[in-house]
Amino acid sequence: MGIFPDSISDSDMILNFFRGTMDLKTGKTFICEEQADSMSIHREISNRVAVLERKTNYSPELTVGDYLFSLKGNLGIRDRREMKKRFKSQEALEMKELLCGEIDWKDRIRDLSPIDYGRVFLFQSWLYDVDILVFSFLTEYLRPDDIERFMEYSELLLQRGKAVYIQDQSYEFLFRYAGRIDILKKGLICYRLSVDEYEKEKTVYSSFWCMERRCTGHGRKRKDHSGNGSYKIS
Repeated sequence: MGIFPDSISDSDMILNFFRGTMDLKTGKTFICEEQADSMSIHREISNRVAVLERKTNYSPELTVGDYLFSLKGNLGIRDRREMKKRFKSQEALEMKELLCGEIDWKDRIRDLSPIDYGRVFLFQSWLYDVDILVFSFLTEYLRPDDIERFMEYSELLLQRGKAVYIQDQSYEFLFRYAGRIDILKKGLICYRLSVDEYEKEKTVYSSFWCMERRCTGHGRKRKDHSGNGSYKIS
């Protein structure tokens, strides 16, 4: 599923929700039909959701192994024991080879390229058996070729029943990879496109651009309205 936030505040609202840090001032919240408080919501979301954002300034000493085993969720003793047991399984060796390849657990996180950092994130998400992965603004820090590679890697988790939410302001990117796009404005979904609907939208964009080129002349460079958030639905 794709999410197009209209503003920074909309983007922050979505990320705070998936981090489990949204401030619930009114109303009631439920987990599996049972009412829950803010602390329970935070614990449940942090253990079930993984959010990938631009790599921050990690400590120079932090290794990939530290990142995998120390920086995820509020796992209880039993859950952490299960995770470590899973890490030693044959399936974990296969997933490590598929997702991380040549990356060593002793490599420093800060030395990883953005695509390699994303690959480690995917392995960690699989290792902790999260249900939902959130990719935030990949087009801002990954090159087009790396985005394609990363989405191929993420397909391995989709095949294993995981859900992916993509938050971005590139329509071209969302059109290509999302099965549905929600346009957020002032905290509300103001427009929603399913696959068959935004295939029609892309045709409209393409026709509009071709008509504009004919009116302005081929010699003048115009910006394509079909991508990079340049055409805005309101």
